[in-house]
Amino acid sequence: MGKKTLYVLSFGLKPSHLTWEAAEGARACEKIYSHCVDGRAARHFPGFARKIKLIAGHDFTGMKAAILAAFGRHDTLGLLTYGNPCFIHPPTVDLIAAARSAGIEVRVLDAVSSFDSMVNLFSFAGPLHEVRLVSAYALPKKKSITFTPGLNTMFFAIDQLAGEAGAGSRERFARAAAGAYPAGAAVFLANCESISGGQDLVKGTIKGLRELLEKAGLRHTLFIPAAGAARRKYGKY
Repeated sequence: MGKKTLYVLSFGLKPSHLTWEAAEGARACEKIYSHCVDGRAARHFPGFARKIKLIAGHDFTGMKAAILAAFGRHDTLGLLTYGNPCFIHPPTVDLIAAARSAGIEVRVLDAVSSFDSMVNLFSFAGPLHEVRLVSAYALPKKKSITFTPGLNTMFFAIDQLAGEAGAGSRERFARAAAGAYPAGAAVFLANCESISGGQDLVKGTIKGLRELLEKAGLRHTLFIPAAGAARRKYGKY
């Protein structure tokens, strides 16, 4: 057994976004773990499809444990994800920290993020300080959340409220948003381009936010446009 290396790879938002650098990194891996593709999707990567070990059913703790344990049998492993690998994605950051603590060299390769796609989708050209980015990973455990209606706000990983968090978390989030925004304020559930191709954009309102959240999947981002700087207030979640 030699030097241990973990490649953190990404196909951007769809297979055609795979860079030459990422492809070369994938070829260097003995095995590549992925929680975000299935057997059909893996065929989009003919250069290394046979190396991909699908762990879509694992939670993120199980994913980290499986990869670290596999270093007992392999020297070079990969994690294949989508979007920019570390963009508002605590599980990947946690895996990187754990690997480095174990003395494993980590190489993180850049990719297109869902933020890039959202900017293009909504043709947003405003100053950066008018955009607020929120990670939804911690929302189910939080007792409160600050809403800022004066800012364009993007909630990434919003599927955390649609899935395991349950109806109670969705209800609290929707009720808190209703306390900060007008009932008719627009909201968008945007599914950035991925393996399936195309973009799925569902428009709703704050009044119907709870039902909209029930439709959120792994690649969805919740976008709430600014409702006016004069209406900044806190919403308790």
